[in-house]
Amino acid sequence: MPKGTAYFLAMRYLFFILLVLSAVDAQAQISKAEFSQVISLIRQEFSALSVANNRKLKFFTSYESDWAQAFARRWEDDEIHVYGGFAKIRGATQDSFALIVCHELGHLHGGYPYSNVDLSLSVEGKSDYWATNVCLPKMIPQLKARRATETSLSICSDEICARTLDAALVVTHHFARDERGEKPNLLRKDPTVVTEILKTHPSAQCRLDTLVAGFFNEAYPACWMVEIK
Repeated sequence: MPKGTAYFLAMRYLFFILLVLSAVDAQAQISKAEFSQVISLIRQEFSALSVANNRKLKFFTSYESDWAQAFARRWEDDEIHVYGGFAKIRGATQDSFALIVCHELGHLHGGYPYSNVDLSLSVEGKSDYWATNVCLPKMIPQLKARRATETSLSICSDEICARTLDAALVVTHHFARDERGEKPNLLRKDPTVVTEILKTHPSAQCRLDTLVAGFFNEAYPACWMVEIK
């Protein structure tokens, strides 16, 4: 192998390692027991939605993995795959991890608009919206008690609201670091106005806007959803 090629491959590998390390902290923020508890509680709370459609809700998890990734798919059954990197992102809590799982569940049960009509899989924006509109408010009271931040408490009138916004900030700040973008802010809105429904991941700020709108049952943000006339 030419020396130049070997050097390029070594540098690319080093960059990849640094990218992974920047995305997650070396030490897990939530324990394996807390990770498993979130999965168990969400399964108990929402598996009936799959059963109603003659399917089972199955979870495939790897707490030991440092990969901050999760995805949902629908084959014969409803599947959610979650990796342990989301237990290690900066500021991770049971609330933020539950939000990740709720988002994936939102792909399966969020409804229109769909990224895959045949499989009835919701687009990213709708999955975010469903996560805080339906799922996370039901889960937070069942999770480990924690004090919400002053920022969220200044916006909210109750603990569930504040903890939801805190979880949304943890998750979207991670996405912003991952995409090398500006840190999302509760006092700012994504100014983007789409002309067709966005089926891919919106910006981190747009995702925060959507998570907040979902909790308060507000209109879908225009940064991913077109106005329905």
